[in-house]
Amino acid sequence: MEQVDFIHESEVEKDGFDLMFRRQGWSDFEYKSPYMDPNVIKPRWINPPHSGKKYSPQAFYDYFGDNTFRKILRAIFSNPRTYEQLKGSCEEQKLDSYLTFMQEQEIVLQDGDVRRKGSKYE
Repeated sequence: MEQVDFIHESEVEKDGFDLMFRRQGWSDFEYKSPYMDPNVIKPRWINPPHSGKKYSPQAFYDYFGDNTFRKILRAIFSNPRTYEQLKGSCEEQKLDSYLTFMQEQEIVLQDGDVRRKGSKYE
């Protein structure tokens, strides 16, 4: 039987997230704990089923710290996008990595060549 690890709140450092946003000039913002608010985009897995990968508990925040990742996520969340539409955002290898992570975390779903926000975020 395959082992699947969920991310627990105690495994995520909170200070780095605030600091990262303040360095980007975001000083007037608030957020709720991703583990208590169903409307917050959050990672789901450390060890996603059927992938053979293992992510650190901080992986989502590491990805989210990259402007290109946020740009791709924002594009998909605003309207479903094809791979071709997303290719202009960054090099394909980076795009593939981001999309794989988003899909494994069930943040984004793939229907054929179209990516759309996961059902939890509809």
